[in-house]
Amino acid sequence: MAFNYKSNSYRCALFDDRLEPGGIYDELVDSFTTMGPSAIANAEYGEHFFRRNFGDTWSGHYSYHDAQSLEFSANLFGEILGEVHGTFIGAQGNHFPGLNGNRPNQLTDHSKACRTIVLGCPSFAPAALKNLWYNQLCTFAGIRDADIKEEKRSLDTVEVKEITKGLDSSTHLDAITLSGGLIYELPIKPKNDSRKLNEAEHGRKMYKKRAYNEHNNDAPIDIESSRLLKPYKWPLASEIYCGALYDHRLMPDFGGPLFALKKAKPVQPDWRDVDGSLIVPWKNFSLLRPGTLVVANISIRVHVLIAKNPKLPKRKVYQAIINSLKVVAKSDVPVATPVAALMGTEGSLSPRRTSAALKAFDAIGSSSKCSSTMNKPTNEANAFDFLPSDEDMVDDNNTIAHKKSKTV
Repeated sequence: MAFNYKSNSYRCALFDDRLEPGGIYDELVDSFTTMGPSAIANAEYGEHFFRRNFGDTWSGHYSYHDAQSLEFSANLFGEILGEVHGTFIGAQGNHFPGLNGNRPNQLTDHSKACRTIVLGCPSFAPAALKNLWYNQLCTFAGIRDADIKEEKRSLDTVEVKEITKGLDSSTHLDAITLSGGLIYELPIKPKNDSRKLNEAEHGRKMYKKRAYNEHNNDAPIDIESSRLLKPYKWPLASEIYCGALYDHRLMPDFGGPLFALKKAKPVQPDWRDVDGSLIVPWKNFSLLRPGTLVVANISIRVHVLIAKNPKLPKRKVYQAIINSLKVVAKSDVPVATPVAALMGTEGSLSPRRTSAALKAFDAIGSSSKCSSTMNKPTNEANAFDFLPSDEDMVDDNNTIAHKKSKTV
């Protein structure tokens, strides 16, 4: 069910709670109708935000800015849909492994794998909330309509990947794709390294005599063996913050020949649970399961890709970039504990900015009236946690040895 989940395809007590008077659906309607252009549903292209190039002047990429010449950001809401519709929040993200399972296109330190979340209209939403959802689709469609007029005037042929899409039809838009940024980032190198400076100054490696029993750091290292032998630890609470880098082996679906990471590590985005706690990447499958209701603060960017062959059309990739995201209502749609993908068969597959939109974003879901609704416990049979539990083996060094995967 979770894989191909769509809105209105599952019903439970948690979903019914959203419909209660004064519940989260009522709060979303109140918040977004009074938010003005800080809500995507209320913003108008050409009135509240405008196109502006970013990056190199020759690139042609562009984003959108507000009347103060700041990058435009606004808030939207929606219900997370299943992976078949384009939601990828695991270790692989949206990285394409290729069609040859024996020789996959590996995910390396320099790959641009991103998390993506596809949103649909909240399940069993009242009319006012449905209309707000529809207006969000209209805002994104309006951006594309303006570009179509320009392309017709210049006689450009363009292949387009839009923010909105139809789940069952290319003409009926009913989903919004959010881009969550890179999954992995390289640690920042220290600026001053006296050893490297000395080597650069003298033009060759500096040699120093060793003790007979000293470990030879220059000896070849078996990367795979060292990776298996070196234990890993769950981060302390003080080590969990926006921008923190974690051991990639903490991801429950990390492993196999697809992954060829050496130094890059999963980075912590500003994604939060109903209680305001950061959602660590290895808990994405649990806390951002299909059916979860979220609000997000986003910016809009368009990447223009020019083919080397002049006969081929240019490509435009529209992206709604997640600046911040938070869960406002939980889901208990059953999901399976993720495991590493098995390959081998042919064909297998910074400091936070402040703005009016972000202030409005922070206010959503904070009312005490809705807190009891949002924080009701999920179905115990379907809830699972990837942090250490009694079912895990924990040694004195706080290292973890997981048991076999189970379906929850």
